[in-house]
Amino acid sequence: MAEMSPLRRRMIEDMTVRNLSPATQRSYVHAVAKFSRFFGHSPDRLGLEDVRAFQVHLVSTGISWPALNQTVCALRFFCGVTLGHGEIPERIPYAREPRKLPVVRGRDTSRGLVPRRDEGRTEEQADLSVGAQGDPTRLEHDQRTQSAYLFGAICPRRGVGAAVVLPACNTRAMQLHIDEISSQVAPGAHAILIFDQAGWHIAAALVVPDNITIMLLPPRSPELNPAENVWQYMRQNWLSNRVFQTYDEIIELCCHAWNKLIDRPWLITSIGLRNWAASSKLWLLCRLGDLRQMGSASRRR
Repeated sequence: MAEMSPLRRRMIEDMTVRNLSPATQRSYVHAVAKFSRFFGHSPDRLGLEDVRAFQVHLVSTGISWPALNQTVCALRFFCGVTLGHGEIPERIPYAREPRKLPVVRGRDTSRGLVPRRDEGRTEEQADLSVGAQGDPTRLEHDQRTQSAYLFGAICPRRGVGAAVVLPACNTRAMQLHIDEISSQVAPGAHAILIFDQAGWHIAAALVVPDNITIMLLPPRSPELNPAENVWQYMRQNWLSNRVFQTYDEIIELCCHAWNKLIDRPWLITSIGLRNWAASSKLWLLCRLGDLRQMGSASRRR
């Protein structure tokens, strides 16, 4: 096995200090290594024009925009944090999400639509709607139901988070999520997880790690949960109003959207805080809470 270079070791240390998940670390290292191999030079010897040329190359290969932006996130981190070039990251642009107008077929052209076979299922990719003058108009509509689930948690005070993308939403998936959160809690800290009372949140089979305490919200009170702001923001900006070609594309976009959120710690702080979570300087931080002040404050009572 080849010895790890000092530059790669430094980048991994920078990511570890910032509590980036192992999956994100692997993704960033892979992207920077690919950038280096493309030019045949160490990445610290390459500049902004080289980054631009690499982006042009990736676009020419037909890379999806989420994958391209994942590479951008990695290069921004490498240049801005590991190399300490604070002025460069903002000059590395993200790819703009492509937007397409819906295809609308008239009554005549919609006749004879053929079923479409995709991923082992045969379905007619059309939905019947009513035209402007009452004429039936067929609009393309994806009726596939394959799904992925993004489990995410944030700490507004630190501006960090932890997430996993899984194919199911159940107690086993929730256990994997809690274990991931536990691995990202700061050393010596204790986390309060703010949960609603969904079945997989309160299942008896859940094994809660020692550095986590679960606090349940009252029934039917989503306005108390800062995570609702996170999901709303991600849907409005990165996840909604799109048709996915493959299941892997769903996974890729979920990971990309979460990494874009983590790349904006100020945004996590802005949308994640709640007035009820701070009282007498005791912070009950929603998800990944830092309770290092709790012990001394409790002893003063």
